[in-house]
Amino acid sequence: MAFTVSPKPLDSLKSGRTRMLLAVAVVLCLVVAGYYGWRIYAGYVASLDERIEATRSQYEKLIRLVQNSNEYEELNRVLGKFEQELTQKRFITGSTLPIAEARFQTLVNDLGAAADINIRSTKVLPHSTEGSIVLLNLSISARGEIGAIKDFLQTMVASESLILFK
Repeated sequence: MAFTVSPKPLDSLKSGRTRMLLAVAVVLCLVVAGYYGWRIYAGYVASLDERIEATRSQYEKLIRLVQNSNEYEELNRVLGKFEQELTQKRFITGSTLPIAEARFQTLVNDLGAAADINIRSTKVLPHSTEGSIVLLNLSISARGEIGAIKDFLQTMVASESLILFK
C-alpha cells in the first residue's frame, strides 16, 4: 500500500480559508462602515434636534411678545413721553443748530441777569458731537463781583438744563 498525497485537498483547504477570511474581512468592513455611517447620521440628527429646539424656543418667545404687545406698546409710549420730557427739560434743543445756539445764549444771559453779573459778550464756538448728541460750546465774557460770579456758576450747574464747563 502506497500512499499518494494529492495536492487538490490542500488547495481546496487554502481556497476555503481564503474565502472565509475574505468573507470575514468584508463583514468587518461593512460593520465598521455601518458604525461610522451611524455616527454621522446620529450627529446629523442631533444637530437637527438642536436647531428644532432653538427654533421652537424662539417661536415661543415671539408668541409671548405678540401676546404682551399691548403692554409693550403702552410701555413704549410712556418711555417715549418720558424721553421727550427729559430731552426738553435737560437739553437745549432747536429745530436747527443756530436756533439751539441762540437758546443757549439766551439761557446764559438770563442766568447772568439773575445773578447780577454783567455779561459783556457771548461767542458761539465750534460745536462737537458725542454719539447722537451735539455739544454746544460758548465763550462768555462777564464782569461782576466774585460772589456774584460764583452764584452765576452755581446757578448754571444747578439749572434744569445740562451745562458742562471746560
